[in-house]
Amino acid sequence: MAMVVELEIFVDNEWVLMGQVEVDATAISRGIKAPGTFSYELNYLDRFGEHLLSHGIYAASVRYPLNFARYVEKEWPAFLLDLIPTGAARANWIKRLEIGDGPEADFVLLSKGLLTRLDISEWQVVSDYSQPIMVIPGSLVKR
Repeated sequence: MAMVVELEIFVDNEWVLMGQVEVDATAISRGIKAPGTFSYELNYLDRFGEHLLSHGIYAASVRYPLNFARYVEKEWPAFLLDLIPTGAARANWIKRLEIGDGPEADFVLLSKGLLTRLDISEWQVVSDYSQPIMVIPGSLVKR
């Protein structure tokens, strides 16, 4: 049995279903250390097929180029770790959702506590972003 979340990405000025992450439900108490898989949605691959095998803007991350593979990992796909709230945001979501903190909260926070260019489709968008917000790391600091 698996816990499944659907990932959406904001691309071409709209939210598009990108793929699915499955986490082993029997190991959910291990949080991010639980086995997981990632696969792209077939309609997404069809729409952006000219970018197959690329690591660019249409890919979930550099490690998961756009393709038909099902990525199987011993732990959650690493790009999900950047999507889980941390610090004060995590504490706020833990309080708001009235759940205990710890590894078992990771999946709940993943599915409920996001506001990024990559999102979980189960979460309701509360702000209308007409353009994705992107920061190029080199642009933050002038050398």
